[in-house]
Amino acid sequence: MEFKLISVDDPFYAQEQDLRFELLRKPLRMPPGSELFSFERESMHLVAIECGRVIGCVLFRPEGKSGRIFQMAVEPQFQRHGVGSSLLREMEARLLAAGFSDAYIHAREPIVPFYEKLGYAIDGEPFEEVGIVHRRMRKAFSRIEAPLQGPVSLAHKAAVDRMLASYPPDISEHTFTNFFVWRLFHRVRIAEHNGAIIVYEDIDDSALIAGPPIGDISIANAMQAVERESGRQVVAILRLTEHAASSALKNGWEVTEDRDNFDYVYRRVDLAELAGRNYHAKRNLIAQCLSEHECRYEKISMENLSEVRDMARRWCEARGCGQEPGLCHEYQALQELFDNYEALGLIGGAIRADGVIEAFTIGERLNANTAVIHFEKGNSDVKGIYQLINQWFCREALQDFEFVNREQDLGIPGLRKAKQSYLPHHFVKKFIAWPRGMELGRKAADHHDVRCPE
Repeated sequence: MEFKLISVDDPFYAQEQDLRFELLRKPLRMPPGSELFSFERESMHLVAIECGRVIGCVLFRPEGKSGRIFQMAVEPQFQRHGVGSSLLREMEARLLAAGFSDAYIHAREPIVPFYEKLGYAIDGEPFEEVGIVHRRMRKAFSRIEAPLQGPVSLAHKAAVDRMLASYPPDISEHTFTNFFVWRLFHRVRIAEHNGAIIVYEDIDDSALIAGPPIGDISIANAMQAVERESGRQVVAILRLTEHAASSALKNGWEVTEDRDNFDYVYRRVDLAELAGRNYHAKRNLIAQCLSEHECRYEKISMENLSEVRDMARRWCEARGCGQEPGLCHEYQALQELFDNYEALGLIGGAIRADGVIEAFTIGERLNANTAVIHFEKGNSDVKGIYQLINQWFCREALQDFEFVNREQDLGIPGLRKAKQSYLPHHFVKKFIAWPRGMELGRKAADHHDVRCPE
């Protein structure tokens, strides 16, 4: 199951509308269309999707910093399985991240206990609506957090961010953004044990722990926590740091170096200034780009996000995303990022060339002195645009950082050559570990993130 924020122009909207009518209006003998409101377009529509169809929905109409949650519906066969409560928590997390302070609901009286369990309190006397007795209920969003288990959702962000602040990561994958935007393709899940967080991926009937656990916990205990939570056998741990790999080796695990996923880390000042003869060719490409095009740098914001989306769409079409699964999944991850840009708290910059967004970079803080770049896309027809966005983003957006982690080369020769040409300051080495003698673990050593060269 996945959650998706949709508009009234989305193909899923018709399914949402049918669900609302069938469950909320048809039983009251009301006609089709009675489920619709005059404020459909300005409302937020969150749907739960299973196997390509909408199985649940909840809407929100903004009213200043507050608003009304309404039209909550879940297909009967999925009721009493946590879909409704998960939908509501996801909506609350998105509202909190967007700056809303609270929300109210007109709850049908028999459903009041359901909302009370989720923290809503009765606010006023009973009243009648669509011929049914309702109660107004309200909830403040100051402390909304989902249990640390199951599929990664926005409701986990606050807890994960706190732990990452307490246990600063070095590997590029250890950010909430990375867990979240790739959660559907990699089936990313989360487990908790004695205050530590373990992120893992489902693969068929097994599980892979995705990087060192976040917190004070042994690999053995992390493995047990995941197996207890998922009901699957852990066959390997990916993206281990040197320290964690050394610990696994001492505990009898087999360990192998994962060179294709080493992170390239650069001094920010080197990328921002491109000083010296080693960067001469890159300065020439930038000079050519600036001589042939009128370019300016822009911070990515809600004002230009739609144009950045359009640039990503053009990049995808030019690369043949529809025919290449890896590119398709990366484009989907980008859409997740765009859909939740403000909530994820990202740093983004774009180049407008001749009035059109032709390149963008999106990253965030990894630790106190390092930023990480998640996505960088450009129009290859504009010569020098990649060199320009790289330089200007480091210069304009990352002044507070000493280092820039530009992630891995995935073993792709061209990408490795390009990353090495920028003269990395150092690598963050990564390793894969699996229980000794476990054949499935050995096979998992060949598991790599399916992501695409920039």
